[in-house]
Amino acid sequence: SKKLNSKKLNSKKLNSKKRQQLSRLTSDFKASLVSKLKFKSKEVSLELSEAEAIYKIAVSDFVSAVNDYCLKKNIDNPLIKIGSKKNQNKQISSEFKSLFRQIASATHPDKCADSNRDIFEKAVDAKNKNKTANLLNLASDLKIKVNNISFSSIEEIEDDIKKTEEEIEKIHHSYPWVWYYSPFSEREKVLDAFILDQV
Repeated sequence: SKKLNSKKLNSKKLNSKKRQQLSRLTSDFKASLVSKLKFKSKEVSLELSEAEAIYKIAVSDFVSAVNDYCLKKNIDNPLIKIGSKKNQNKQISSEFKSLFRQIASATHPDKCADSNRDIFEKAVDAKNKNKTANLLNLASDLKIKVNNISFSSIEEIEDDIKKTEEEIEKIHHSYPWVWYYSPFSEREKVLDAFILDQV
């Protein structure tokens, strides 16, 4: 009976050590994954910002070119019919709401210097657009610990990064972008394709 109890006790100690090792390995893996996601999300966020800045210029020039093209060809401008589409963002998860609150308390203009106003506004925008990767970046910049987030939140960040990459790809394949980067001799062909695509 004493040997049996001794074996059970040793088995419990061994199981406890295994659980601790597994917990440590899981925690290390999660920290490594979050670190990689921070880097990747900063990279794609920067790429998207650059693409959006160029796209804004390209759209402005493209709209003028389409207008001139339609006047020259004496056809209706299809841009007049195209309405703006509002994106409907899903609600942000409670874990990211908590992260937003931490960022907000560290950067709110009523509590902190005006130098943090930009960060606060970026956090509000990220929360409103459910940009979890942007919240991760802002938290990281503010040295807010994020290594303890759940695996489901990590999946949300991965999905957000993927959506951002798709957004960049969509911009790169848009008519204004293609027109903007086409040689001047090829731009009318892009306009022809755009007009035909709208009919």
